[in-house]
Amino acid sequence: MNKTVADFIGAYLHVEVAYEDLGPTRELIAALSPEYAGSLEEGFERLLRSRGLAAADYDGMTHIEFESDDALYRYLQGVYDYLFRGAGAQPRPPR
Repeated sequence: MNKTVADFIGAYLHVEVAYEDLGPTRELIAALSPEYAGSLEEGFERLLRSRGLAAADYDGMTHIEFESDDALYRYLQGVYDYLFRGAGAQPRPPR
């Protein structure tokens, strides 16, 4: 996982903000430099392909516990689709 994605997860998907609206975050990403947005999108794509982050490690980064790696990656795919593919519904992490 690249540093851009790790920093993004720690800041925007952390338990303190993960249940808030990501719409402004999607707009912010689009307004930032193409290099940052590209690094974030590419990093998400690589993470989704490699599945290099375990649910336990994600919990350590965000304090959000997923029941399995599969559940985590369904959520991360939803975040990716919402942020970069224009999906209409924002995914919600478990409570």
